[in-house]
Amino acid sequence: MSDKCITTTKLIETNWQKSNDIPEPNKPSLLKVLFSDLGGFKLFFAVLILIPSTGFLICQPSLMKEIMKQVMIKATMPELAKFPYATAIILILSPFLRIFFDSLAFRFLIHFSSDVRSALAGLIYKKSLILNISTQSNVDQGRLISLLSTDIYQLGTMISQCFQTILIPIQIFVPFGFVCYYWGVCSLIFFGIMVIVIPLQLIISVAFVKYMKSYLIHNDERNKITNETFLGIRAVKMSGLEKIFSENIERARGKQLKDIFFFTFWLQLMVSTMRTAPSFVNSATIAAYILSKNIPQSMFAVEVQPTVGFLVMETIPFSQLSFQMQGIGIVIASQQRVRDFLILPELQKVEQKKPTNPENAVEVTNASFGWGDPPEIPMSDAEKQEMKKEQEKRKQQMIQQQCKQEGKNPVVQTELENVSLNSISSQEQIKINSQSPSIIPSQSPVPSPSPFPSPSVYSEYDSDGKKKKMPQKKALKNITFSLPKGSLTMVIGAVGSGKSSLGSVLIGDIELMNNDEDEQKNLKDNNEENQKDQLIEDVKGEVRIDGSIAYCPQIAWINSNTVRGNITFGSDYNEEKYNDVIRVCALEPDFQIFAAGDQTAIGEKGVNLSGGQKARIQLARAVYSDRDIYILDDPLSAVDAHVGKILFEKCIEGQLKGKTRMLMTNQLQYIDQADNVILLRDKMIFAQGTTEELKKKGISFEQFIVKGGKKHEKKVKIQQQGLQDEKLIMKELNVYEEEKDENKQNQKENEENAAKQIITEEEQDTGAVSWSSYMDYVFTLTNKRTFIIYFFFLAIVEVIVAYESWWIGVVGTETRYPKISYYWKIGIYALLGVAILIFSYIRVATSAFANKRSCKIIHSDLLKSLLKSPNSFYDTTPLGRIINRFSGDIGTCDQWLIAIFNWVVTLWLGVAGQIIVVAVDTPWFLTIGIPSLIIFYFMMVLYRRAARNIIRLSAMSRSPVLSHFGETVTGAGLSTIRAYQLENQWLQKFEEFVDNWSIRMILSEEGTKWASLYTSVISSAFMAGVVLIGWSQMSASHLGVAITSAVWFADLGLMIVEQNVSLESKMTSFDRIRFYSSKLPSEKSRSEINSIDPPKNWPSEGYIQYDNVTFRYRSGLPYVLRNVSLNLQGGEKIGVCGRTGAGKSSLLFALFRLIELDPKLQPTMIDVTTGF
Repeated sequence: MSDKCITTTKLIETNWQKSNDIPEPNKPSLLKVLFSDLGGFKLFFAVLILIPSTGFLICQPSLMKEIMKQVMIKATMPELAKFPYATAIILILSPFLRIFFDSLAFRFLIHFSSDVRSALAGLIYKKSLILNISTQSNVDQGRLISLLSTDIYQLGTMISQCFQTILIPIQIFVPFGFVCYYWGVCSLIFFGIMVIVIPLQLIISVAFVKYMKSYLIHNDERNKITNETFLGIRAVKMSGLEKIFSENIERARGKQLKDIFFFTFWLQLMVSTMRTAPSFVNSATIAAYILSKNIPQSMFAVEVQPTVGFLVMETIPFSQLSFQMQGIGIVIASQQRVRDFLILPELQKVEQKKPTNPENAVEVTNASFGWGDPPEIPMSDAEKQEMKKEQEKRKQQMIQQQCKQEGKNPVVQTELENVSLNSISSQEQIKINSQSPSIIPSQSPVPSPSPFPSPSVYSEYDSDGKKKKMPQKKALKNITFSLPKGSLTMVIGAVGSGKSSLGSVLIGDIELMNNDEDEQKNLKDNNEENQKDQLIEDVKGEVRIDGSIAYCPQIAWINSNTVRGNITFGSDYNEEKYNDVIRVCALEPDFQIFAAGDQTAIGEKGVNLSGGQKARIQLARAVYSDRDIYILDDPLSAVDAHVGKILFEKCIEGQLKGKTRMLMTNQLQYIDQADNVILLRDKMIFAQGTTEELKKKGISFEQFIVKGGKKHEKKVKIQQQGLQDEKLIMKELNVYEEEKDENKQNQKENEENAAKQIITEEEQDTGAVSWSSYMDYVFTLTNKRTFIIYFFFLAIVEVIVAYESWWIGVVGTETRYPKISYYWKIGIYALLGVAILIFSYIRVATSAFANKRSCKIIHSDLLKSLLKSPNSFYDTTPLGRIINRFSGDIGTCDQWLIAIFNWVVTLWLGVAGQIIVVAVDTPWFLTIGIPSLIIFYFMMVLYRRAARNIIRLSAMSRSPVLSHFGETVTGAGLSTIRAYQLENQWLQKFEEFVDNWSIRMILSEEGTKWASLYTSVISSAFMAGVVLIGWSQMSASHLGVAITSAVWFADLGLMIVEQNVSLESKMTSFDRIRFYSSKLPSEKSRSEINSIDPPKNWPSEGYIQYDNVTFRYRSGLPYVLRNVSLNLQGGEKIGVCGRTGAGKSSLLFALFRLIELDPKLQPTMIDVTTGF
């Protein structure tokens, strides 16, 4: 078994860090590190073992020639003929021995591939944990997903395959040496033409790599948009923006489709050239040899046919070379992308110092903070071209808009053609955008998109494709404060004043920056003695912390786990402590209505929780962690007033009393209970001190929480006055207790009917991939009119190849077609080689067009189906599972499926052709060939039963890897994990997911070699039958054709078993996409919704009627609304009150039709359950 992820990651981490320290322009070599640290003995033994395997392959033509000589002697002088036992035994055993050594060598390569995937996955995850916030915001999640789902897989697989290129010189020059020995100077024809073909292949491979790189770049863009769309799918559906987001994704997919067409074209051209060029070269070489040496027809079998075996053998390494070139191109592209990510800027490691005053838990002195330098990633050539096209498009649109406004002809406005796009100010863009027509109805709350492309990332790059050096903006300026141990410090400030940034200072997410000159002057004025000897440019503040930290971000971060798992968050479970925590965090009533209490599984991003529940679970997590310092970023804003009062009194000022607490909030009703208050304005501390001290200075707290003047201050006062009304609070609490009693009665029913896990198990098909799946794929490649054309060009090449194999036997037999001269037969043989070449190139074009069509249909159907799926599907399906379809499975269909599909079809046709070729002249051959085919088939069926399930498990095991990674880097995940110092725990969990994936990948790949080994036994038995029967019943010419066919039959049979399983593994990806495209639950279609057209004057008023609405999020869960009926008149202002989880948000979800309703809900007298 391969090494675990933790082991392989540690092996390469040290050397990678050393190589990463090399200064520019010498970028670190990722491949060098991988080979030196993971390769070693595995690659050495693999090459050592492959040498005898190559030897058994090369010796076959020589062995065949010896047997054919004895057959000719037997035909002319029977008394001198002897059966060549030793030669026959070696020839018979050669298929088995070759595959035996191959399988042994590939076992080392398979484990090396697994180690590469594991090590890179661990390294990428570790890197993501230490990225600075600026880098994290500049690296979109689509790119990260591509790295894990595509790049590391390709690197692991292709590196081991490309390593076999070491043996290709042996496989080429040793057979060529035999050809030179037998044919002399004529062999140079073969060598000369192949010398021309190889550089041509290099040119083709460069073109392939170019479009593959472009494909991967556009894949990042598509993944980013797709991830963002499904991350906010509720907002998309509530706003009715599915069509707009679908068009955005399809637009990004359109760029990929162009790349898919070209890299498929160049790849198929590469493969076809290497497969068919040797046939043409063989024909030319044989013709030249016969004509120059004047070989008589009677000697053709002995002099030509065995050597043809060496020429045919030359096609194997040349065919492999095409795949190796493809693999090398993929390795280069993928390793560059992984390397560029691994060298991105990281968080500054600052030595933790204790405060100078032991009474303080935190001291921040004269410090300014920023988010760090953004990564400087140069653009690729494809991105530069795209940038220039976008800039030119935007410039032309601006010229037309300008001319339209001024009534001028755009052609005449030549002076505008030299306008630099980068010189256009943001104010001008805003002005132009505001004058552009909207494509969204005015009723829509969504702002109208501009007709001009938005100032995308391209505006951040110069003409050379290098990221512009932007001046760093400071998040906080000249900050000085301290937090005494055990104190409660409240931070007050308007939106954008820097409250959250102040919390980020203490958890290390934000970096210290040098104070600028103006700030230094202020520092000198404030503290002349301390600053007089310090140089302005060298001054940097400092942060001192004494104690462990618990962190509650402003936007609650909930991971896919049970409620209890989110609260304990890696700590050991202590029942007494746990019960105290849920009591002070007001979670007990919620546990009673949760499906399975605190064991209820929480969906991804907490989809089955209200905002208040998320906030209280996050607060409970902090309290349970029992830390020294608590950073609470506005945890009270997401809960109701009475719940907030409970949290403040029982938790913040109760359970946490004696802890150091920093509370960011604008709820001024609690300010008198704070030990210290910090007032922020414009990212600076305006004032700080106790409440009494600040009031004596005449400071009004209300002016710091909003930027709006007296109207807002009045609202704040009203809020404070209302919250002081104890009677109202008690009344709400009484309602709360009544609902609590009712919930107790329903608890049993909820646990029985709704205690199911919120996250459903991923579907896993059983049995073979159905024929309907294959037919569905075929009809994505073609339509009914082009079906025959496509398969005609697939088949015609194999028909000609089979006929060529048969015709070479005709050339060596004087009695066959005696009216056709010997030289005409040779000419026909040469023409067949030309025909193979021509039809192969036509097949290349048809395959490229077919794959482009297929990829477009597969992706479009998947996207349409998912956007039509109801909200309940997204509540129960992790985002990683969906993204796995759009990244891993779509990538498989884009890059591999058509190549393997075509290859399997041609293999079956090739086997059938070889059997027919031999059976035409020697019908007895069928007595061996047919049973062998049947045994091959049953071997394939036996292996496929196990392999298909392993392959499906392997595909499924990739989803948790992506889900866990997505959770880590989404929202406040990284900040929370780093604040609690749980990086190692989350890394360990990720490594377990990667190990699970790696084990299944290894089983899948090693299973193929197991099948190959057993198949080689059948091949050797088949070869034995041909040699033994051929000795007694066949001429030398026919025996040569039979042995050549037997060799090819054995190889083709072996490849059929391997490639059929490979095809089934790729078809599993298609099947998984097909399931999501056709079998997901669907919302009502647009045609159904629009079946009732509203009046032209609708809506005339904002009337909404709920008519006996009963609502739950999905079957099996308790109802969140029961028999709700109400009328909301036009122009009314409605306030909805209720405790956390009472159903306030559910009223909106019902209105926006996120769930289909049985009873009627009518806005403005139009029934939304039937459509409008």
